[in-house]
Order: sequence, then structure tokens, then C-alpha cells
Amino acid sequence: LFREAVSLYDRTAGSATNRALREAPTARAAVEAMLRGNIDTFTDPGTPSGCMIVLSATNCSHQNRKVAEHLAWWRRTSVSELEKRLERAVEEGELAPGTDVRSIAAFYATILHGLSIEARDGVSL
Repeated sequence: LFREAVSLYDRTAGSATNRALREAPTARAAVEAMLRGNIDTFTDPGTPSGCMIVLSATNCSHQNRKVAEHLAWWRRTSVSELEKRLERAVEEGELAPGTDVRSIAAFYATILHGLSIEARDGVSL
């Protein structure tokens, strides 16, 4: 049931990243839309603050290891999708050849995860 809830979240409230990467015309626009869209989601007063995929199992016991692994898979998948969009930007000439897209994707994922925590803690974004 939890896996189904996470999948539903990814298709609905948590869809800002996927939508931005799919719809934005450039990598720069995609990253900006991803950040802005997630901030809007994380701070929506009608929903719990932050991101379900980032926050729902930050401290798990060994018995809940499968939950933590499942959420880690979702986070890795999101980073991988961002990395693919950045690779496309290199191919299209938006980013220079040799750009370390893996590090850039990891950087922005870290920013998003931090924004989720800040939103949960009530910081104004």
C-alpha cells in the first residue's frame, strides 16, 4: 500500500520534477521550473509540507529497511532523469562538451532535498 501511495504522489503532488524535465524547452528552464514547482508543492498550505519521497522515512529501523530502500530508489530515479536532461543539453549545445552532468544533477537533487526539509521545518521559501 505504501508503494502505491508513493507512486500516486509521484504522479500528482510530486510531479513537478518530471513535468519540468519533460516540458521545459531548455535545461536551464527545466531546472528553474523544477525548483519553483517543487517549492510551490513543498509549501502548499493545503498539503503536508515538504516532499513525501524525501521525508517519509528519513530514520528507519532495520525492520523498515525495504521502505527506505524503495524511497532511495525513487530519489535515485529522479536524479537519473535530471542527469539525462542535462546530457541532452550537452548534445544540443546548451552545455559545453565534457560538462559533469552527474555532479550537476546531484547538486540540484541535494538542493531539492534540503528545500523539502526546510519547508517541513516551517522556513519561508
